[in-house]
Amino acid sequence: MTMEAGPPRPGSMVAGVAGRRVANTEVGGYRVVEAVYTNGLSLPRHTHPRPALSFVARGSFRETNRRGVDVCQAGMMHVRPSEEPHANQFDPNGTRILIVDVPLEPTLEDRRMRRLLSRATVVEDGTVQTLAGQLLWELHHRDDATDLALEGLVLALLARLIRATSSGR
Repeated sequence: MTMEAGPPRPGSMVAGVAGRRVANTEVGGYRVVEAVYTNGLSLPRHTHPRPALSFVARGSFRETNRRGVDVCQAGMMHVRPSEEPHANQFDPNGTRILIVDVPLEPTLEDRRMRRLLSRATVVEDGTVQTLAGQLLWELHHRDDATDLALEGLVLALLARLIRATSSGR
């Protein structure tokens, strides 16, 4: 099963996102979504066409992929490559996730981005938590500067993740 990116579907759903959309926007080719997954939702094995960053704001989830199982608790960021087959199991008490879908072009053109987004990994980092919190705030407090702020925060988040996952750090 492939979950395709696209415009929001009726009923507050977003294509490629199985959870209920709380907030959604696209800026600079990056899709930024806050989604809620309830009642221990379980998703069978599937893929996504774009790499994604998933920050757990509340709750937790387990992702089973080719390498094993990644467990993501609140405050952790999960990095997932495009077309990575995986299945998900969400917390029975609910999970709130900030998802950043990364466009393929910058990923393919930049070696640092290719390295970051080439394999699934989990990152627990205070700066990542702060940037994700700022992204969530911007999603819910829109004004004339929101798109600029969101794009800048996404780029800062990617830079921090590159640094946090580099072998020299």
